[in-house]
Amino acid sequence: MSRTSIKNLRARGLVWHYTTLEALHLILASNTLLATEVSYQNDQREPETACEAIQKGLRQLSKDPTYRDFALGALRWDQLEREQHGFIRGRSGTLLSSSRFIFCASTDPDNLDAWRTYSGGSQTGCAIGLDPDAPLGVIGNKAEDRSVSLARWSDVIYNRRHHLEFSVTKLKAVGDLWNAENIADVSEQEEAGNAGPNSDTDRTFAVLLLEYPEAVAEITAVAKHRSFRDEHETRITSRCLRR
Repeated sequence: MSRTSIKNLRARGLVWHYTTLEALHLILASNTLLATEVSYQNDQREPETACEAIQKGLRQLSKDPTYRDFALGALRWDQLEREQHGFIRGRSGTLLSSSRFIFCASTDPDNLDAWRTYSGGSQTGCAIGLDPDAPLGVIGNKAEDRSVSLARWSDVIYNRRHHLEFSVTKLKAVGDLWNAENIADVSEQEEAGNAGPNSDTDRTFAVLLLEYPEAVAEITAVAKHRSFRDEHETRITSRCLRR
């Protein structure tokens, strides 16, 4: 059997999932690839890296009159959630309402960092080549749920400035929703003769409870510490898991 050169493997445009031989046996036996929820990655710096970008993004938006109220509300919500649930796992009901599961690969078929980290060493591991254009589905009791969708493969972001830019873009989209709902809240309060602060039943609170955590999950799915940049990682995600 002839050996394919690394140069030819790179030319095929595949993505490569590094794993152990034991895991390969399970993958072949079940015809299944397992994804991991973004907040439960092996390296603690992943959610911390995303959290830093989100916090900086919200502070930047708090200086913009258009997004100030939303950003300050999101910062207060984050603080409350961290006090109640901890620094990394700071979203009540995340696994049910706004989970984002990722499956990781590398664009490099012979990546030393990936061999060392994910495959138990080059003598005991393997790299599975996957066609990024081949469709993947979700199996299990959520398989037929139309609320489950798969995103296309996306390269991980390692640059801190790009983390912030991506974060601000996603947070602005949530801020636009918050602003629209706030107009409705204010209108209802004026009609009811109530000019008091928002209650937990207001539409803006619903945005913080549902839409904001999903944006956080989306940011966390692509933000990774720059020390891992040599892995050349790409990811595919499943998202929008609802009750």
